[in-house]
Amino acid sequence: MEFKRMELDTLVLDPQNARTHNKKNQEAVRASISEFGQVEVLVVQKGSNVVIGGNCRLKEMRRLGHKEAWVAEVDVDDTKAKRLALALNRTGELAGWDDKVLASLMADLEKADDVLNLGWNDVELDKILADADSGWLDELEQLEPTDNPDNPASMSEGLDDESADQELINPGLGKSAVTATIVFDDEGQQKRFRKFIRWCRKTHPTGTMAGSLDLYLKGIEDEQV
Repeated sequence: MEFKRMELDTLVLDPQNARTHNKKNQEAVRASISEFGQVEVLVVQKGSNVVIGGNCRLKEMRRLGHKEAWVAEVDVDDTKAKRLALALNRTGELAGWDDKVLASLMADLEKADDVLNLGWNDVELDKILADADSGWLDELEQLEPTDNPDNPASMSEGLDDESADQELINPGLGKSAVTATIVFDDEGQQKRFRKFIRWCRKTHPTGTMAGSLDLYLKGIEDEQV
């Protein structure tokens, strides 16, 4: 194996790359390269210059205007190259997260207002940052924009009837007295709602979303009296 600099124009995307990259993945890779530069080498087959590992990174580096990249050139035949490509992708999939450590790291970054562009969206960040024992953000799991123009983002989207009847307002406290669905007109509204929820969780901690919102609303009522 040899480490070297190679021009991106000389590298060949793997025509049999079995790994797919959705828009979210591409944006996360692009954001990482934009901020940190290339910190992982591309794995390339010697002779053919076919990229064995790092096809998405190669695409995003080209998109960002990079001309060269560090590569690890490996002298393997086509069969070994296919096996290596699959192994590199699969071994990463088999890893997991230590939820407590991840939450601690995210909390530190949130204090520095630096949690964006890491690959987690607002809903996922809220679930990580919330108290793992409370479960009060479970109801927000489906809070993703949908393709339905009449229902751009619905809190209950994708929930079955039984789940929708469960503890959407007060998870962990038994059957809820009232359930609710929030429909946003656009993603801007959704993002502002997420910021409000995070602020409300911090300033009015109760263990449930309903409890935090209730404390907030009671405070407004008291000010108006």
